[in-house]
Amino acid sequence: MKGVITIDFDDTLACLSDEKQGLLWCVMDVLKPNQKILDFVHEKVKEGYVIDIVTARDSWAIQEVRDFIEQHNVPIRKVHHTAGAIKTPILKQIGSVLHIDDALHHVIDAEINGIECLLVDDGRHKNNCTAEQFNKIFI
Repeated sequence: MKGVITIDFDDTLACLSDEKQGLLWCVMDVLKPNQKILDFVHEKVKEGYVIDIVTARDSWAIQEVRDFIEQHNVPIRKVHHTAGAIKTPILKQIGSVLHIDDALHHVIDAEINGIECLLVDDGRHKNNCTAEQFNKIFI
């Protein structure tokens, strides 16, 4: 194993279907895989990396994540959740060598703590309004 790559779920691995924009993200039948991230995951697994999901979801919403992973045949080892808390402690605990997220505050905190990150930003996320200051963007 080369290392653990961690990926956020909502608006990173999974995104709203184009025809359902504006609906609540937790309605699983409107989520689709982000194809660029899914291709990246399959490529990294072939290279020998292990992939974990680290999501800010609460524990009650984790089964939906597992169902999505199974439905779309995503090679994920484990799903971790923070219930809204900062993700860096879990990233450090599992030894993440790279974290991919759409939330700028999670990316900045992880980078400050020595974890390499990629920010997913397609321009939709107002919480990432300063993303242009971050030089590692996965679009």
